[in-house]
Amino acid sequence: MIRYRQSPLSLLQALSLLFISSAVILLVYQLVIFSRIRLTFLPGQVIAGVPTGGLTQQQAADRLVQAYGVPVELIYNDQVIQLRPSVVGFDLELEAMIAAADLQRINQPFWSAFWDYLWNRTEAPAEVPLRATISEARLRSFLTEEVAPRYDQPATPPQPIPGSTTFEPGSPGVVLDIDRAVLLVEDALRSPSRRIINLSFDRVNPSRPSLAN
Repeated sequence: MIRYRQSPLSLLQALSLLFISSAVILLVYQLVIFSRIRLTFLPGQVIAGVPTGGLTQQQAADRLVQAYGVPVELIYNDQVIQLRPSVVGFDLELEAMIAAADLQRINQPFWSAFWDYLWNRTEAPAEVPLRATISEARLRSFLTEEVAPRYDQPATPPQPIPGSTTFEPGSPGVVLDIDRAVLLVEDALRSPSRRIINLSFDRVNPSRPSLAN
């Protein structure tokens, strides 16, 4: 009976097929992972200062609402005041921001993006700026009608001391700077992280004693 010895070429071919099969399987595996990544926002995506890479549209919207729904903390002359954004008409334009971010994902060519992904050459997409509206009238009304009357401190004029010709010295007061406060609060409402501000105020000197005193 004649026995044939296995040719070295056959072994080489088997190893080649093994390596090719492994490469194909690995490529398909990476393609599946990349396809899943493409269903969400691109890695490094930032919307209105909030990281949203790898999130779905609904998850990104929820994160934006959570970040910008945190009350702004106003500190006025050592007093702390909590301001809910909805009180002053703060409203996020979620659909516009989500659409702008999703457009960057759609416009990226699939195969060239996949090639960059394989070589770890992904670049962070451009940040989507904040789009929101604030009612300045409601904000000014809140500061004028809620904050100032409650936390302003009027100046105390000098008072005569009974039985003498001398006066107790008066004390200065503080008055909220409304115009400056409007700008500070608007900036805080438009920031997802800087939600604590110190309100500006003016000091008011006490008036002179009246002629009757």
